[in-house]
Amino acid sequence: MLKAFISPSKYIQSEGALYELGSYVKLYGTSALLIAHKDDAARVKAQLDATASKYGVKFVTSDFGGECSRQEIARLSEVASKADCDCVIGLGGGKAIDTAKCVANNNKPVIICPTIAATDAPTSSSAVVYTPEGAFEDYAYFISNPNIVLVDTAVIAKAPVRFLVSGMGDALSTYFEARSCQRAFARVNASGHGRPKAVGTKSAMAMATLCYETLLEDGVKAMLACEAKVVTPALENIVETNILLSGHRI
Repeated sequence: MLKAFISPSKYIQSEGALYELGSYVKLYGTSALLIAHKDDAARVKAQLDATASKYGVKFVTSDFGGECSRQEIARLSEVASKADCDCVIGLGGGKAIDTAKCVANNNKPVIICPTIAATDAPTSSSAVVYTPEGAFEDYAYFISNPNIVLVDTAVIAKAPVRFLVSGMGDALSTYFEARSCQRAFARVNASGHGRPKAVGTKSAMAMATLCYETLLEDGVKAMLACEAKVVTPALENIVETNILLSGHRI
């Protein structure tokens, strides 16, 4: 029986994690293409400036247009090539994150830095591609998940609470989907797009169960913490749940 489980290579989460972003860029070189909406980049400018100075790295700005479109992916791929960037960083919400995965396309290391915990996009091995006008066009699949996912809970705590609640709703389905697949011995996509379909692992089912249990235990407390814009153990747990536990694939 073929079984498969996929997840990002490295997941780091802490209050103030963005101050260490430069140390992870240094694993691959000294320059990174930063794909981020100007508003998201402005929100964390102090952290980006501090980590660039501390670790001697350069962030090549991209003027991300806001849509993960084929045209934007091609434009940013050319920017990365001309600047000879050693890696790609996706910072912000789902569209910036997905664009970074598409630009890297497993040819360059990709570091994902979500500023909201609204979906499991930061840890997934796929992306949603839109037209320049924002209409759905296609899905993109990659050989592997992101190299590094760096989550700064201090930044997420300051984001509107509706994003955290949205992420909890998205994560809530994880357990029930996994349980249905397990009971039916259903074939899943973890073995890779276009490859023989595998069934899920016990490890993945355990994570799906933990995802559900954590939502019930800490969901309300995390929402209240986010409303107060403070980082608490409950908020830390729900951020991990929304992004990592919900994002694994079986």
